[in-house]
Amino acid sequence: MRQAGASPILSVKNLRTAFVTSGGRVDAVRGVSFDLYRGEVLGIVGESGSGKTVMSTSILRLLPSNGLIVGGEIAFDGIDLAKAGTRALRKIRGNRISMIFQDPMSSLNPLVPIGAQIEEMIIEHRKELSMAEVRAEALRLLGLVRIPEPESRYRAYPHEFSGGMRQRVMIAIAIACGPDVVIADEPTTALDVTIQEQILMLLRSLRDELDMSVIFITHDLGVVAEICTRVIVMYGGRIMEEASADDIFDSPAHPYTAGLLASVPNMVLDKALSLSSIPGSPPDMTRPPDGCPFAPRCGHAMNICQAGMPPMYSAGESRFSACWLLAPEAPTGGNSFRDGLRHG
Repeated sequence: MRQAGASPILSVKNLRTAFVTSGGRVDAVRGVSFDLYRGEVLGIVGESGSGKTVMSTSILRLLPSNGLIVGGEIAFDGIDLAKAGTRALRKIRGNRISMIFQDPMSSLNPLVPIGAQIEEMIIEHRKELSMAEVRAEALRLLGLVRIPEPESRYRAYPHEFSGGMRQRVMIAIAIACGPDVVIADEPTTALDVTIQEQILMLLRSLRDELDMSVIFITHDLGVVAEICTRVIVMYGGRIMEEASADDIFDSPAHPYTAGLLASVPNMVLDKALSLSSIPGSPPDMTRPPDGCPFAPRCGHAMNICQAGMPPMYSAGESRFSACWLLAPEAPTGGNSFRDGLRHG
């Protein structure tokens, strides 16, 4: 987890990613900056279309052919991944930074036994190992991700595994080379609640055992509460808020974050509180707004919110919010959300 004075293991600065489509250019990520520290689980949360998955795939340059990074820096171990060549990227993908995708059935090869698929990653990056050592390592990884009877499951095919077990295989592949960073893109979305909890527990234990950092992409605030130490909230391709997981749930510092929390059932909170949805629709990213992308849906918006995007204002210790309500010159009184921020 983040320590005072520690240097980030990964630093993203002003990242901008776009797609060229028949309907025009889509600006999916618009100036995203954050740091990731060793041993922490950083949650990236937001509605579908907020830019969180595009941001994560940009880190490893796994964008489709019509996607491109149009600006910014992705600093990792002295290398700018946004500009790195193919040879440098191959040494990092799957080795130093790996990814767990949402749907293992579309990521695993249905015609290849799972043991061979784990071995493929090991062979690619750990060429000093003999084939006997590669097999032993694959079996060790199956045990590490809590797959029972690794010897007998080693030759099984993906369709012979349950959804949760297939996701464990994906995790085994992701950690095969002892990466510094694992990016988990909605890894529990297709799983039932019981299996979801098992996968989260597994990721937490592996984070501790392997001293790795995790970027956890999700739209599920319940998952954020379970596993994340720090949270970034995205909307319209931008970061709206960054804070510890506790601060996000206890006192959100952006109206969008507050709206997300109000739309999710919470058995801990007052059961008499009714759920509410956020009115309106996400912005059209072929014509992204100049101002705060959430302004048209925000019940606290001011004229300035439409005119320009606010900077990240401090909202307390190690927490920030891109909201004009936090500007020093913002008028006091008469706005319940702003007054709560300043006196909460």
